Amino acid sequence: MSPNSNDQFVKVSEEVREAIEGHNANSPPVVALETAIYTHGFPFPANVELASHLESIVRLNGGIPATIGVLNGIARIGFENDELIELASSAGKPETKKVSTRDLAHVCGLGLSGKRLNGGTTVAGTMVLAHSAGIRIFATGGLGGVHRGAENSMDISADLIELERTPVTVVSSGCKSFLDIPRTLEFLETQGVAVATFADGREGNVDFPAFWTRDSGVPSPMVVQDEAEGAAMMSIFDAEKLGISGHANTPFILNRIRDLTDGDSIPANKALIEANVIRGTRLAIEYQKIEKSVQSHGGITELGSISRNAMFSTPGALGVSEAKASLSSRKTVLAPFVSSSRFEASADVISAGSIAVDLACDYTPLCRSPESQAPELATSNPAVITQSLGGVAQNIATAVHYSGTPVRLCAAVAGDAAGLAALEMLNQRGMQVAGVHQISDGARTGQYVTVNDARKNLVLGMADMKIQEVASRDFDKIWKPQLNLVRPKWLAVDSNWTSEALRKWMSEGKSLGSKIAFEPVSVAKCKRLFQPMSTTLGDFATVPDNLVSLATPNAIELASMHSAAAEAGLFEGEDWWRIIDAMGMSSSGSRDRLVSMTSTVLVDEGVPQQSIQLLPFIPTILTKLGSQGVLMTQLLEKNDVGKAGNLAVMTSATELAAANGRNEMISPFVVLTAEDEAFDPATITQWKEEGFQVSYLPFRELGEKYAVVAYGEAAGVVLELAQKPMHKLCALVAYYPDKLPNPAAGFPPSLNVCVHLAEKQTMGAKYKTYVYNGVAPGFAESDLDDFDQISADLAWTRTLGLVRKALEIEVDLEATWEDHVALEFASKNADATMMTMVEEPYVNHIPTLTGGMGYRDLHRFYRDYFIPGNPPSLEMRLVSRTVGVNRVVDEMHVSFRHTQEIPWMLPGIEPTNREVEVALVAIVCIRGGKLYCEHIYWDQATVLVQVGLLDPKLAPGNKGKQQLPVVGKEGARKVLDARSTQSNELIPGW
Repeated sequence: MSPNSNDQFVKVSEEVREAIEGHNANSPPVVALETAIYTHGFPFPANVELASHLESIVRLNGGIPATIGVLNGIARIGFENDELIELASSAGKPETKKVSTRDLAHVCGLGLSGKRLNGGTTVAGTMVLAHSAGIRIFATGGLGGVHRGAENSMDISADLIELERTPVTVVSSGCKSFLDIPRTLEFLETQGVAVATFADGREGNVDFPAFWTRDSGVPSPMVVQDEAEGAAMMSIFDAEKLGISGHANTPFILNRIRDLTDGDSIPANKALIEANVIRGTRLAIEYQKIEKSVQSHGGITELGSISRNAMFSTPGALGVSEAKASLSSRKTVLAPFVSSSRFEASADVISAGSIAVDLACDYTPLCRSPESQAPELATSNPAVITQSLGGVAQNIATAVHYSGTPVRLCAAVAGDAAGLAALEMLNQRGMQVAGVHQISDGARTGQYVTVNDARKNLVLGMADMKIQEVASRDFDKIWKPQLNLVRPKWLAVDSNWTSEALRKWMSEGKSLGSKIAFEPVSVAKCKRLFQPMSTTLGDFATVPDNLVSLATPNAIELASMHSAAAEAGLFEGEDWWRIIDAMGMSSSGSRDRLVSMTSTVLVDEGVPQQSIQLLPFIPTILTKLGSQGVLMTQLLEKNDVGKAGNLAVMTSATELAAANGRNEMISPFVVLTAEDEAFDPATITQWKEEGFQVSYLPFRELGEKYAVVAYGEAAGVVLELAQKPMHKLCALVAYYPDKLPNPAAGFPPSLNVCVHLAEKQTMGAKYKTYVYNGVAPGFAESDLDDFDQISADLAWTRTLGLVRKALEIEVDLEATWEDHVALEFASKNADATMMTMVEEPYVNHIPTLTGGMGYRDLHRFYRDYFIPGNPPSLEMRLVSRTVGVNRVVDEMHVSFRHTQEIPWMLPGIEPTNREVEVALVAIVCIRGGKLYCEHIYWDQATVLVQVGLLDPKLAPGNKGKQQLPVVGKEGARKVLDARSTQSNELIPGW
């Protein structure tokens, strides 16, 4: 079959066909990749991430990937992104086949009868299809072989047969150690297949690898030092294929290995596949060099007259630092040449937008006079020109990556030198590159050129970001699948996208529960945020239905955003006025109040006023002010502590840095107070000019009480001071003070006092004191080494109770809990349920360990398992409720007929159609009006008895005892009616 002979059974992608048919010097070599590892090795969506990652590795190393498999009854040689996702999503389904040589006719032929199957091709199946398209090199994980006892069972992998008859070179990590490696090599020798192993820096004899380990104890028939030697060998044998095989014919053994290694065999598999794909691509390039050289010199026109095929093996997954880690050591060492790019599907942040090559031209005048700071126009100027990787989305992704947070960059590059260089730089940083999409069609990788004056201030900037407009056209095909795959906590989007694509990114991200951050990019492009205001994409709503959670403009971009919002009529709606009115200021703000919190210059420029007017749509705005720092304007909850008229101001970092530079220490701190909400800005400025850090706190009005919570040495000092009456102080909580005041002195009767002590703080006191065993001072501060979660939580509950009592604060915890339950069981709305919980909640159904920690896991649990997993007959009756300071404890009677699988109570158990009654206790912790954690308890043994999975009459080893100490429905019914059944009937002799 020629590469362009697409028919009803086989389809070659356009990219692969063009690369195979290319005859110019720049045509990259094609490397085949199998798909059985995706359909029968890794689950969805991890298999999509791995597939995308391996293709990126081929591209990074200069090749063209040709992933091979069967989709809808057609053999595909090269997949588009959406096709690959479709195949990977069918993994694990019975109709998804594992396709070897013998299966190709069956799986593809059934398409003629309308039965279109999917299939992942094995090493043998991939070789056949690769050869049919003219692909000479194939990279995979491990190779099939001769099974132990094959002299009786004749169990020999079809991979070995295909190596003999199909002229494709395979580079692999050998075959797995539980196979008969000596007989495998003997079989290949008989078939005339050349087998060589890369030395990887080793000298002397080299073992044939055994997949997870580089040393099998069986010498390799041949050794090559590097890819160049391998290519020279291939030029004689005409065999170009990198073999990485994933063996699924012995699932029991592989699953057992996975169990014995606590799952460490899985990352080992991924690591060696990466290494082999890299080595295979480099080998293809070296071979291509030799092939071109032979052709250019008019030499041998058909390579391969000596032997039909060859196989190269790499050292195996456990060979980076000469360490010989075994399965029993349960440690995985990455293979050589493993790309540092992460291939996990998970990421907390997606940064979507531009990546570009930045060119900075810094003017360097020949003379350093004040008049020569700026370059002259219409002529050449001396400069220092530097090149770096830039682009707004790339900058954000890199910053997030360096902070240690998993991040995926979603951006577009072209197949030009700049694009390949950008991918390589990202890869070297250890960043995910699976989200970077390569565009052909004559596109150019984004570029940005700046011309700066002698002080490196921007004079002129020129941007070529046309590629971003091309990338914006295929949101549903290219970008939406990535969003659905990753489901990030935060989605950062820059405005290099078109207006429509920008809104699609945000709307789709919000529907998945992601918080949206917006980077405006430029004065012109930032207006795209408010366009188009069409019904198709939804209007720009105010909080709590806001689309964007955070924006980061500079001052002129803020003004442009404000102007665009005004033009769109956003400042005329009733919802906007309602929020502005709730702030307690006019729409333009209170000048004196704003000046006291920012500066006269900023207020004159309208910066805080514009921020405030945008807050109903974007509740947090960070305005970048250059050398003046950053102004943070944020819409806060009504009762948030530390609020300042709903405007929070971040202290200028440059001011503190300047003070540190002058004094080598932090400036002295002064607190000003008066009865007014705002204070004289001139006085505050005077203090600042003298080098002081200044904070203004309004003095509490008469009749307003307050509480103090102190830690460590500060707690000791405050306890001593509070023995004398302090105006309006109503509560004092001291954590592990270094000293206690004289117990005989006492405290004012109106003061509520509570002291939390560590175990060894043996201090006598007449007031309320709690001692926490097994902990040291510092146990309540999470940033200290002595932090203890359990003791800290217990102390927090006691502290919160005392402070609320002293301040006469009442909180309705029951209403919060009831709302949550109603959304779970009545509305059955997972998104709304999650809105009643904190950002990182925790739920644990103790007997089955179901639930989850964090928004992403819990949202998936509620949406896919808990809410749809409750049978229609489920009924819950509240028996008792105890409401504490921050907890609600419910005792419930739960009954249902087991007509469907119940993943949270009976995971994996098919319906038994039996009636079940069980007593259940829920302990719910509420923080700030939202659920923080849930612990759910019930007696699992009584449930298993009622569904017939546990026979109470089976009591092995019990002398004369006829029944296990477990009951059925009786226990739950006695919760409802204490007289429903007798007690102690399981006690012998009662």
